[in-house]
Amino acid sequence: IMNFPVGHIFPTRKDENLKYTSLKPWLEKSFILSDSKALNPAVESAFAFKAVFVNGDFKKESSTLPEGVSVEFVETSVAHPQDSLVLLNTRFTKNTTVFKVLSKISQPLHMFFLTSAGGQPSMNFPQVRIELKEDSHLDFLVQHEGKDESFVSAWLEVKMAMGSRSECVILQNQNQKSFQYERVHFELQKLTQLRILSMALGAQLSRSEVQIDIKGSDARAELLGVYALTGTQQSDHYTSIRHLVGGSQTVQIYKGLLDGKSKGVFNGRVVIAADAQKAQSEQLNKNLLLSSEAEVNSKPELEIYADDVKATHGSTIGQIQQEEVFYLQTRGINKEKAIQL
Repeated sequence: IMNFPVGHIFPTRKDENLKYTSLKPWLEKSFILSDSKALNPAVESAFAFKAVFVNGDFKKESSTLPEGVSVEFVETSVAHPQDSLVLLNTRFTKNTTVFKVLSKISQPLHMFFLTSAGGQPSMNFPQVRIELKEDSHLDFLVQHEGKDESFVSAWLEVKMAMGSRSECVILQNQNQKSFQYERVHFELQKLTQLRILSMALGAQLSRSEVQIDIKGSDARAELLGVYALTGTQQSDHYTSIRHLVGGSQTVQIYKGLLDGKSKGVFNGRVVIAADAQKAQSEQLNKNLLLSSEAEVNSKPELEIYADDVKATHGSTIGQIQQEEVFYLQTRGINKEKAIQL
């Protein structure tokens, strides 16, 4: 991977966005490009509708889409030419899978991304765009799973037209030996409503980048995140919320649970542009260290260029209170259960 693209340098810890993370061990490993032509798995889901991807490729035979949602394939373009990880997607993914939502869909869509390469270390690069038309509604679950060691770089773009609504859960539960990179970009127009829950549970190293651009007035976005880590896992969460017009509201709450020698990184950035008067933004990151060797780096940021706004941000890092654990133990609860409670 280090040899691609020619002449382009992958980001290092000298870059502010990778200050606490080294990609070098993963870029120097050998991965095969996963082949999914012969794979059409039967994916069980609690939802009636599902969109199944295997090694980054959409599997129509394994999927069930609701009426009002169409799918097409367009040539992949370079959204961020300066970003090496995104360039990997454009190099290895010829087509972007585009879902167009034309109406109000009453049941959620389960988007299941499976990595499978018969036990071999593999890499795949899914690229998906969801377009919600005016006054449409779609709730969806994005789930990443894999049994094999893998290098996954996923790109999801969601465009929300005026009056559209969506609730989204992004669940990352990759193999513990894997690297998972996920970039999600939401674009909100007037009167749109968005609610996201991002959960990082698996992978040895995971990185989530969520960007929300508010381009219409009276829009509301709520961004929630949970990372629960153990062993030597590391999970990075970088968010960027940009209020480009006024009269919009955003809320951002991320919580981390870290055990063992795990490491968490949170960097939340909120920008309120000069024309975004009456914008409101709240941001909070809370972390609980369950071990003396766990580590978290938290950096909330505010950039405000308008003078009539409401914006707050905060961060807390704490540990288990031994007095509380002892109290539960005196009531006949063992230490492990007391910590869980």
